[in-house]
Amino acid sequence: MQKGLLKEIGNGEESRLWIDNWIMDKVPRPPMYRQDAMVDLTLNVSDLIDHQHGGWNLHRVREVIADEDINRVLATKICRQRQDSLKWGFSRNGVYNTKSGNLLCFEKISLSADEILPKAMEEAMIWLSLSSTELEKVQELNVGTGNVECWKTTPPGFVKCNIGVSWSPNSKLGGAAWLLRDHNGEALLHSRRAFSGTMSEQQASLMAFSWAVEAMKDHKIRCVLMEAPSHYIQDVLNHREPTLSTREWFQRTHTSLHSFEYCEISLVPWKCNSLATEIAESVTRDERLQSNVANNGPSWLESRLRQEVVVAT
Repeated sequence: MQKGLLKEIGNGEESRLWIDNWIMDKVPRPPMYRQDAMVDLTLNVSDLIDHQHGGWNLHRVREVIADEDINRVLATKICRQRQDSLKWGFSRNGVYNTKSGNLLCFEKISLSADEILPKAMEEAMIWLSLSSTELEKVQELNVGTGNVECWKTTPPGFVKCNIGVSWSPNSKLGGAAWLLRDHNGEALLHSRRAFSGTMSEQQASLMAFSWAVEAMKDHKIRCVLMEAPSHYIQDVLNHREPTLSTREWFQRTHTSLHSFEYCEISLVPWKCNSLATEIAESVTRDERLQSNVANNGPSWLESRLRQEVVVAT
């Protein structure tokens, strides 16, 4: 039955753009991306919505969605006043019934031989990337306080992900950023995003960390050292019995952490994490609501990235 479930878009904030099945073809599926565009696996459907006018951001849709799926996206209705939800994709009212179930189960919706192999490979890759601890066991997961006074490089074969977070109590806007660097200190990737309706600094910190972990998983990172200045993350991960408010976050994040061969999480002073923090602060300060992921580091931090490497070596 899961093959027939369609993500019905409300505000788009809970639907992953490239992973969830939110457009209707022969069966519900995610849209295809443009081959000449950089694919940001962290995008949600909300990133394609024009929040000022309430419709699709046509420029953004054409920028990232493959031509053959643009009309399907634009034909998808948006209701920003409610959250995303699941419905049955083969009936008009969205409710499962025997007739539409048989239509799917007995494969009256058929694929040609040329379509079967690519679709099977695509689904296999998605399944593998989302698989949990039965397939991949983390060999070592350390959570602690980093005994460092400045940013340090990693051993060869490891990458470092610095996680920045900011929160505005007035606008209830959370800002998050991560900066990924190799063992030479070279910036590989960086990303930022906003979280609206964030009620506390703790919530902003946990959401930022969980988002960064998912991004490392999506980018197939195997051995990673994660650093963040927020003690909230360490407190929750080290708590053997999470509170009611953090239990769901703990379970989801702990499962994702098991996709790494090695992961070390350190609470570090602000000056060891200042660049990622400044990227996150630009979200809440300048209201940069559009999420992005890009190669290397931000151009406006280029000189300081180099300076950190000099100090570290």
